[in-house]
Amino acid sequence: MHINSAHLGKELSKAERKHMQECDVCAFEHDLLAKLKYSSEEMSLETPPSFVWEGIQRSGKIPKSQRNRLWQAVTGLAATILICGLLFNNYQLQGQLEQVLLVNQSLELQIIQDSAPTFRQAKLLTKIRKIDLQLLEATVASDKLVFLKERQKLITEMVRSQKGGDYEFSI
Repeated sequence: MHINSAHLGKELSKAERKHMQECDVCAFEHDLLAKLKYSSEEMSLETPPSFVWEGIQRSGKIPKSQRNRLWQAVTGLAATILICGLLFNNYQLQGQLEQVLLVNQSLELQIIQDSAPTFRQAKLLTKIRKIDLQLLEATVASDKLVFLKERQKLITEMVRSQKGGDYEFSI
């Protein structure tokens, strides 16, 4: 295993020095870092002329027109993210609606097989028709989903009673 690169260029332990004798890669990196450290200590710092500092200070300030463009870009990005979130939410809600509709259709097909409904099933059918009217009047998809789930529960109850679970007799 190679030496941790954070230790290279610093004082090494006995085990690390032994590894350096055996590993050419670590020895090369250690020598390179040691030379870099040595050469950086020999360099002298130079101060740039004053006009360079003034240019740096001016470049740090963003003109108002650029700030306005930046603000427009940020708000545009936020609006795009919001719209994408709404579209995704709408897509998920549409998928749930389709799934509930399919379940309702399959349950209705099971009910249609029996031609003589019991009294309990007739009562459930009137409740289902009321929910159907509410479903037609609903404009919000989340309300429609709630109505469809309620309708699904009633139809499931009808199918259960049709199979004789409630021991009802038809007249």
